[in-house]
Amino acid sequence: MASRRPEDLRTFVVGCLESAGGVVEFPEYGLAEALLPDSAAPAFGGRTFLRIAFDPEVAREHPDAELAVYGSEFLDRLVGLFTQSGATAVRHLRVDRLEVTRPAERLTEQFQFVNCRPTLDYSAIRGFCYLLFHFKLVYLTDEREEAFHSALVNLNTNRPVEDAERFLQMAIPAPSRPIVCPEEPVCPIPEAYRTACAFLKRQAERSFRAKQEESRRHLETDLRRIDAYYNDLQEETGRRVERSGDPDRADALRHRIQAYEVERERRKKELEDKYSLRLQVRLTSAVLYVQPKIVHFVRVTHRDRWFPVQFVWDPLLKTFEPPLCDLCGEELRTIAFDKNGQIACWGKGIK
Repeated sequence: MASRRPEDLRTFVVGCLESAGGVVEFPEYGLAEALLPDSAAPAFGGRTFLRIAFDPEVAREHPDAELAVYGSEFLDRLVGLFTQSGATAVRHLRVDRLEVTRPAERLTEQFQFVNCRPTLDYSAIRGFCYLLFHFKLVYLTDEREEAFHSALVNLNTNRPVEDAERFLQMAIPAPSRPIVCPEEPVCPIPEAYRTACAFLKRQAERSFRAKQEESRRHLETDLRRIDAYYNDLQEETGRRVERSGDPDRADALRHRIQAYEVERERRKKELEDKYSLRLQVRLTSAVLYVQPKIVHFVRVTHRDRWFPVQFVWDPLLKTFEPPLCDLCGEELRTIAFDKNGQIACWGKGIK
């Protein structure tokens, strides 16, 4: 995720308000309406209803709306409120239709089965979980620039969700848990947090390198300006030394040239400190999503051999989730047997 994207800011603001127990809707583009519980009202001047504009032009059209842009007073208040104590929320997702028609056919359409075929044994509804981490990033030079990033982790596989934006667009919270069913095992939260941090690092490195390169260009420009300035001073003073007929005056001018060099190095060090880029990262909030899915217990058969594989149907995204290889942990999109009668690990090749 690129830094400072409008959708990242909207996701962060909505996450914070919903974590406080509020309900947020978007009646029009760039304008949100939030209904807050009484417990959250003191943080917003006693108000339980807020209009929030995510664009200055929208704010001008709605004078009663709070402006939520980077650096705005409302955003600073919101960040200050939720970074003091942190914020968490649990959302049970609504799924209109759980079943998948012709699952075996859908499997062969989505996955490549090499010299083997899938046979469905039975299916079961299970609860699956995602954890959305919201981070605040602060880029520091002599100035301060803030950005917000999010990382969505599948707690059942401890893998980051690459297309998190699509998931969040389709994740409609239900007022209560819509289906009571057994839950699939989840990874420990600290492990999911490390996964989110690793994902965030990969995303932030691109913007960090870009900002670092920008700082480097500014530094080189200012260093050339400093060198040109002191070179001129030293050349002019050198000419004055040559014209001077007074030895004491000439020595004083030579000392001045040396002082210029010391001052040049001091100014360069100040510039290097000024453009030295530092990054601070802080977790601001987290949202747990609970979603029912269907686990299909499948026999993958080849001649007289078979192997059990679980394929999870995601009714929200209308797709099967690729199973993970037991050996390398990578997703299996091609299913085949190795010489030992096991599902082949494509990370190591078929033996």
